[in-house]
Parts: sequence; C-alpha cells; structure tokens
Amino acid sequence: MKFLVVLACFIVLSSSLDQDFKEKFMQQMEEYGTKCIDEVHATDADIAELVAHKVPPTSHEAKCLIFCIHKSFKMMTEDGNPNTEGVLQLMAPLKETDSDIYEKFLKIAEKCSNSLEKDDDHCVTASNWAACGINEAKAMGMPDDLFQM
Repeated sequence: MKFLVVLACFIVLSSSLDQDFKEKFMQQMEEYGTKCIDEVHATDADIAELVAHKVPPTSHEAKCLIFCIHKSFKMMTEDGNPNTEGVLQLMAPLKETDSDIYEKFLKIAEKCSNSLEKDDDHCVTASNWAACGINEAKAMGMPDDLFQM
C-alpha cells in the first residue's frame, strides 16, 4: 500500500509510455518509496498530501520524502543540488521509445535546475524542484495522467 501512495510524489507514469520503462520504474519506486517512508518517518497524512498533489507539501516529512526519493533516483545529490546527469540516466530509456516526452523531461530538468533557489533545508529545495517540474510539465502540455495514480 505504501508503494502506491509514494508513487504520487514523483512522476506517475502515463499509459502511453513504454511498458518496460514503467515496470522498471515502478519496481524502483516500490523499493525507494518503502525505504524513504521509513527513513523520514512519513505518516499517512504526509503521504496524503503528496497523493493530493499538494506540491510543495506543507509537512516537513512529506518534503523530506520527496528529497529522499530524488536522492535514491540520483536526481539530487546528498548536499541538495539537482543532478541533471541523474535525470538523464533515469530518462534515458525513453529516448528510443518516446523521444518527445524524453526531450520535454530534459527541458524541464534544465529549466528547473537553473531557476532553483537552494534552501539550507534540502527537503525544501527538493520540494520546490518537484513543484517546478510539475508546473513546467503542465505548461508544456504534457498529459495530466503523468501526475495521477
């Protein structure tokens, strides 16, 4: 159950994406999500904020859940900086199967990384980066089902 709710705090995969990519991503999300929920002591209420797409979330634990997942996927470094190379590696399988979505993700990562104001609290930085990513994706006209369960 925790896996399903954690899935909402990151990219939830569109039915139009490559099945192999989705399966591998969901497998990693289950592993990372379970670890991160325990690590940051996220409650059901914290997770509910993310499921409701409240980004940035209000609870610190929910923000830290985002940071933990970003670190696990190597999208952010331990010191709270965006890791564009990690995003590239994560999205690399899409390059062949859905180059349009792949290119959009790269543009989003670049734009949000360049405009991100780093906070002393890495959880806040991660939460703001996630909010930027969602806002940019919507502005680019990416399908809403990328952000739904």
